[in-house]
Amino acid sequence: MTLINRKFQKDVEIIYAAERFVVVAVSMLLIINVYLPCSGTADRIIVYEHMLNSLLARIIEYPNHKIVIGGDFNTNLDKNNPATDLLIKFASDNGFHRSDVLVLSCVLIFIKP
Repeated sequence: MTLINRKFQKDVEIIYAAERFVVVAVSMLLIINVYLPCSGTADRIIVYEHMLNSLLARIIEYPNHKIVIGGDFNTNLDKNNPATDLLIKFASDNGFHRSDVLVLSCVLIFIKP
């Protein structure tokens, strides 16, 4: 769920809403909420790849926006596995940084400055 304070209502635009992610623009900030497939999901890696490609298609339409991605990644980013490898590559290829590494925190979001 993505909640935006009512005081920003005039600056909010829903860019995209689907089963696995939502993209909302608040002025020059894209807020992306994701729900990636868990380890028991059939064809998990295919779903992961498709979702990340769909997400990238939305992101490249807004090259001047700051971007924050949060949600349920359903993988441990500190352990190598196919899902983690896809997500880390996506983040690296697109200039995102893990918030839990930047600021010692247990909350994980990806940030593109």
